[in-house]
Amino acid sequence: MAVKKIGLIFVFLGCLTLTIEIVRADGLISAAQLDSSSDYLVYYSFFDAQKVMQSQYYDLVILDIRNVTPEQVIDIRNGFDNVSGTDDDVLVLGYLSIGEQDGSTIQGDGSGPVYWDGESIVHQNNGYASFYLDDKDKNGIPDKDGLWNSYYVNAGDSAWWEYNDPQAEDIIHVYHCDGLFLDLVDTSGPNSWGLPYEWTSQGMIEYIEYLRARFPDKYLLANRGLFYLEPALPHFQYVDRYRQSIDGLMIESYYIIWDWNKSIGIYHTSFPYLSEHFAPLINQQAKQSDGFTVFILDYLKLNQSGYHDLLGEAVNAVERDQGWILTISTIYLDSIRWDVYHNHLVDNNSPTWADQVGLLKCNWLGDDLVVYWNTAIDQTPPLHYHLYLSEDEIDFSAPPQFYDLVSMDSDVSDYRYVINGLDKTKTYQLALRASDSAVPEHTDRNRNVFVVDSLYSGAVIIDGYFDDWGTSHQADVSGAGIESEGDNTTSKSCDIVDGWVQDNEEFYYFSFSTAGPMDISKYFNHVLIDEDNDSSSGFHFSGSYNGIDIMYENGYLHRYSGSDGEWSWQYLGTVDHKIGIEDPNRMELAIPKSRFTEMPTYISFLFHIDDADVQSADDFAPNNYRESAYYFPNPPSSITESKQVVMDELQLTHRAYPNPFNSSITFSGQFNRSVPGDILIKVYDLSGCLIHRRIIVKTGESDFRYCWTVSGPDIKNLSSGIYLFQIIEKENRKIADGKILFMQ
Repeated sequence: MAVKKIGLIFVFLGCLTLTIEIVRADGLISAAQLDSSSDYLVYYSFFDAQKVMQSQYYDLVILDIRNVTPEQVIDIRNGFDNVSGTDDDVLVLGYLSIGEQDGSTIQGDGSGPVYWDGESIVHQNNGYASFYLDDKDKNGIPDKDGLWNSYYVNAGDSAWWEYNDPQAEDIIHVYHCDGLFLDLVDTSGPNSWGLPYEWTSQGMIEYIEYLRARFPDKYLLANRGLFYLEPALPHFQYVDRYRQSIDGLMIESYYIIWDWNKSIGIYHTSFPYLSEHFAPLINQQAKQSDGFTVFILDYLKLNQSGYHDLLGEAVNAVERDQGWILTISTIYLDSIRWDVYHNHLVDNNSPTWADQVGLLKCNWLGDDLVVYWNTAIDQTPPLHYHLYLSEDEIDFSAPPQFYDLVSMDSDVSDYRYVINGLDKTKTYQLALRASDSAVPEHTDRNRNVFVVDSLYSGAVIIDGYFDDWGTSHQADVSGAGIESEGDNTTSKSCDIVDGWVQDNEEFYYFSFSTAGPMDISKYFNHVLIDEDNDSSSGFHFSGSYNGIDIMYENGYLHRYSGSDGEWSWQYLGTVDHKIGIEDPNRMELAIPKSRFTEMPTYISFLFHIDDADVQSADDFAPNNYRESAYYFPNPPSSITESKQVVMDELQLTHRAYPNPFNSSITFSGQFNRSVPGDILIKVYDLSGCLIHRRIIVKTGESDFRYCWTVSGPDIKNLSSGIYLFQIIEKENRKIADGKILFMQ
């Protein structure tokens, strides 16, 4: 293993010189095995269990610690076997901006912003930190990146090092990352390349050397900085120091560049110059004994015209011609994709899963267990699916119980398979893996275990099948009780017939049936819950005696936040719900008990369904809802104080207006308490394609208000139709979502 020996000299504000000698091993962790057949992921959005598993297929992952937990990072690093130091470990790097500062400006010592007058640094003493740059217009206000709304900085200012140190320390020591991804080295590029900060080029190198000294055994991957490799530029005097300080060099937009006007990836017209001029310069440095690994990040939209041709050309240009490592993504780096993973020159990879890893769902059908899954992805079809089944913990070292499953038709997934003759009183564990048709074949190693509870365990699977309600408490019975079947003659779909409720430690489960097929997109479906048995509090829905505290409506959950009968509800999140697959006249849903703040000995509730277009198509259960309600006496499990705090933190009123919209739409809202961090607004089309993304930075520690208007180019390219929006808090809690209608 090669060894790098680096002599570093740091100058702090011209008054102190510190010399450090570093001896470190080259080829850290699994990085020694990285080559052109390797795969890396750049993903800056939020992680959940599925995203963690999808990340484990890669050799190296670059992420933003604001959107992940330390436990998730450890999970990714350890790979599928959850054991550190084995061959499926993943190298994880945390994003660190070293050329721009995100968020609000800080005062620091107040001597900034600064600019270079040709001979020295000029401090404008305008109440900003000394590291902010103002060379563009020298107006006393820090220069700002108009695209990403971040501020350009002098990377050589030790105040910037001090400011950035806590984040770097968190990445390494709190989030347990294997290294740092150093972004925006290009701030210090030649003035002729687009920015007027060439004078900071030496300071940029000193900062990178400083980070190398701070984390000598960690992986440093730098973004760009090609000017340091160009002999014709004065920056070349730092080439040895740059090369010796980094383990990897990323080049963005090598063969494919993002067209902001068309929102697609296009051939980079500068590619011939990059490949003929810069590629030899890059390889000259990369292949030295103290060199680095080269990574390429190109941008391409999945469904754009010419996608496959551009992808194939990029793979040839990067992997075949240069031996570098390539990945493809969208410009916002908010999706986990398999573009290059399944398009290498030689297939060395196992199948992967575009959405749910392994099994999608399971449900009992009599004494048979039906399992569902969606298509896996691989470049060497056809694929084969293998199923593990056990009453105990699954032994993945043993052969699966079912090989090469033969799928049956399914309306809810790509594949469906029936396991006959199981015992519904037992609990089973299942896992699904896929293999390809390469020689030798590659089988994925996912450990996504699906637990199927006994039908008598108190658990309900929200899957549109109702076998697991067999022992459930029925709130009402057709022809008896307090609901009258056939009392709504306008629409059978709005005539409630029966109702059911049960619970376990985590959820209340509700189900109700109607005399005709349900259509949740056309009708309003409600479960209205009085959690405190207090008619003086909550909302009196249509004049009901009960004071409704919690309302389920068409897949969404709300808590009453008004008073004096006003219609005002706080959004709590989505609810797992399903209309029957074989019985479209019935639906089921699960409401987490963590959404309840009271400690009732029982809850009372109403069912309600109506057609908003037909005023008379409306029904409640019980029928005399103004005087009666259903009661469920089982006391809920304890609500912890921490869950109550979470509920308080996410108290929010939000608006998206006007709706429908044409030239612009505004998102606004207010938290009743301060929140842990920034929020993210996303807008998607109905195919799931992200069309707008905006981070709203939290300021202050009191009430948090936000307001953001989308207009201009983001609107004019839209087609008329329905779009979906989400508002997400830092801890990956979705705090608002809904539909908006664009009309040209």
